[in-house]
Amino acid sequence: KLQFLYFIVTHYNMSIPILATAALAGTTFLNSGTVRSTDKFGLVTVNSIYNEDYSYEGVFGGNGGWTRGGLPYLYKMEGNNQTSVPPSGMRSSVPLGGLAAGGIELRGDGRIGDWGIALNNGPQAFQNAGKFEDNNWMMGVAVKDVAVAVRTNPPQGVDAADAISQMTYRGAFPVSQLSLEDLRLNASGAAVMNAYSHFEMNKPSDSSLPVINFEYLFPAAAASEKKSLFMNIPESLFRKPGVSVSVDGATAILKGGVNDTAGEIAVMVLVDGKPSTVAPTWIQSSSVATNWGQFKDLKGVLPSKQESGVGQVGVAVSVPNGQNVTLVFGYFFPDRHWGSENIGQFYASIWGSAKEVVTQSASNIASGKTNSAITAWNRLCTDNSMPTWLRDALTQTGGGLGKTSMFLKDGRYRQYESHSCAQMEPPHIHFYRALLYSSVFPTLEEQTVDMYASTLPADGDVQELFGCGCGGCGGHSYNLDTPMGGPRGDDTSLFLIDNYMNYKWHGKSLSGNWDAIIRAVAWVTGNAQLYGLPHDLRNTFDEHGIVGNTNSYSAFVFLTGMAATKEMALLMKNDTMHALADAALTRGVAQLESQLWTGSYYRSFWCANGNTDPNALQGDSTYGYLWSVLLDLDLGIDAAKVKSHIEHERMWNLNDYGIMFASNRTYSYDCKGKGPLRAGFSDIDTWTMMAMDHASVGIRVGADIGESMGVAQNMIDSYRLLNNDQWDIRDLSSRYSDAIESEPSRPTCNSHYTRQTIMWAIPMMLSGQQWDFASSTLSLKPADVQQYSKLPVFASGASLIATFQSNKCVQLEVLSTPSTTATISNLVVNGVNFAAPGDLKVGDMKVYCPK
Repeated sequence: KLQFLYFIVTHYNMSIPILATAALAGTTFLNSGTVRSTDKFGLVTVNSIYNEDYSYEGVFGGNGGWTRGGLPYLYKMEGNNQTSVPPSGMRSSVPLGGLAAGGIELRGDGRIGDWGIALNNGPQAFQNAGKFEDNNWMMGVAVKDVAVAVRTNPPQGVDAADAISQMTYRGAFPVSQLSLEDLRLNASGAAVMNAYSHFEMNKPSDSSLPVINFEYLFPAAAASEKKSLFMNIPESLFRKPGVSVSVDGATAILKGGVNDTAGEIAVMVLVDGKPSTVAPTWIQSSSVATNWGQFKDLKGVLPSKQESGVGQVGVAVSVPNGQNVTLVFGYFFPDRHWGSENIGQFYASIWGSAKEVVTQSASNIASGKTNSAITAWNRLCTDNSMPTWLRDALTQTGGGLGKTSMFLKDGRYRQYESHSCAQMEPPHIHFYRALLYSSVFPTLEEQTVDMYASTLPADGDVQELFGCGCGGCGGHSYNLDTPMGGPRGDDTSLFLIDNYMNYKWHGKSLSGNWDAIIRAVAWVTGNAQLYGLPHDLRNTFDEHGIVGNTNSYSAFVFLTGMAATKEMALLMKNDTMHALADAALTRGVAQLESQLWTGSYYRSFWCANGNTDPNALQGDSTYGYLWSVLLDLDLGIDAAKVKSHIEHERMWNLNDYGIMFASNRTYSYDCKGKGPLRAGFSDIDTWTMMAMDHASVGIRVGADIGESMGVAQNMIDSYRLLNNDQWDIRDLSSRYSDAIESEPSRPTCNSHYTRQTIMWAIPMMLSGQQWDFASSTLSLKPADVQQYSKLPVFASGASLIATFQSNKCVQLEVLSTPSTTATISNLVVNGVNFAAPGDLKVGDMKVYCPK
């Protein structure tokens, strides 16, 4: 079904209606940005601490690698040396490609950013390289032999008059949409191009399919008209010019490259969902201008030969009729190395060539599999009563999972700390991501905790990293899955919580990791012996150094780890461990109250020598408490105190962009007394995940829901609306007072830590969901059924939509399941037993009422 949305666009002094259509049934877009051919953009270096370099139209703003002291940030050039924030879709856009298989981003002006296809998501982080793009990528479309470049600013050599007049970008992972707004294409309405990949909850293997589908939808009036599509593929994707080109039926195949960039690209043509009966044509030359010129001169076809050298490959197809024409772009680069070991690509264990990849994608499209998978994810995120800003943000979280991940040929799945930090799976980063992984790809999350267990040192201290350091490998050997990095105040406790989460939500046996759990408990309780809480250890806020002898952030994580250990000890019938954890929890809570409770909130840190800052309040101190609520663990802490803490955090640490790291601090974190505050990372920095955790905890402890949610909105909208950069959310940002531009908060560090995905705790807190695998019981306790009556819910590995009805009943609709069915044996709402749902399958929608 086509849904119509009309815009008025002026071109050649005429107004035409623009058809904005969701080609994938049920896809909802909640953002947009419009770029015109008259717009000019450029990189401007602005204040920052450290970032990877960024390129625009193939030119880096810095040294092409790690950049300290400045961020080359994209701006719209307004003339008179003035700049403005570019439209949404220009600084970043929806990641496209297979899960952890490398990919691209289709930007609002039609160029491709963040090339990671042959790079395999590896060298960017491994070599601290910048975000690469080749400006010679270009697509084009012709209707009745009138050709228009799908770029508002085409590559060098292409006639500027061929640029499309205007495009509007919309993004809803895993779909990018461009409405092609140009009178030359069709006066009755604009064509729409949807670029999308296969993303299917609970199906990581299927989601790894390395493909991007570029689907062109034309107005019905143009269905019978001749249409031609053009795609220019830079040979730089193979890191070596001189690829070979062949045609096999409806598919053009490119082969080339060396070493890890040796592989294939295939482009299959579909017309109205079926392989085209017209074979694609091609050209190989040294410039995109040559290829585009031939496309225009030959009325939508190419000569299928090498012209004047190598460097650029053009592919074209001309079809006599059809409303929907799709170029299925598949890639296959099976090798990748970690040191001397060829760790390979997981997708290469399923498909054997780029031709097989595009054939699979065509089959998925024809069967409706891709449509159903994308619609399920989109509805989970958007078909609810939450506000627009949150629904939009949740939709994009799926793109962060594979962006900086590796899916290896032996089935291992690993994720870097961030885009430019090759530390592999640091626990304090991973566990912020774990909530989403556990909800939609639980088997991948389980891999990580098993890796921590299998590599745990004899002393039980879970290490910080399992790859190389942030600066590359340096003097170390190539050490994938080898623990290193030293002790932390949060890592080992998070390991304990992670094991319990997988048992409680997915029934994962504790036996396999039990020996590691015993050693981890011994280490963390041993460290806490001195002061009753973890002491003198860095935690996730490591750039601030060791924060006090004890601090509230590590304390709450430790306490939740002990509560989880008590439950695991009961399950494993280990009375000794239960007693140890119970004693540690009881003493730890007492020390939390005596060392850190001010009477109104939990202070940031405590120093044994008396140099405790009496008033400092650190954001995100209650992160560990959030996990205790998510897992229904009793810490023995008065929720009223946590509510008071949250309210003071909002009072003192809230700014227009989220939650600041700390407030009211006059003493040094190192317990040496008063002194100058640390430079670089600052107390006024806004950390992304802090606002998500604040909102989530506030909802469940009885703080004002609107005010709690408003904190999260501040952070999300700072990227979504203020910076128009919501697909490149950084770990932290800060305020600057320079004169280069107007926005007061900008990214401070490098990209794609993906810790903002902890925002999924917000709908969980709104629904009050608790899932217990062992008893197959789903409990719901909605926080505000009047305002938030329709919410996403996870149970039994399934994704559902729960609608709370005025008659006290609840409707459950099943969007995805881990296998054929999912089972909910018991349903409890607000403490009342409801009729049991039983076995559920995708598509089921039924109302359940109290027994």
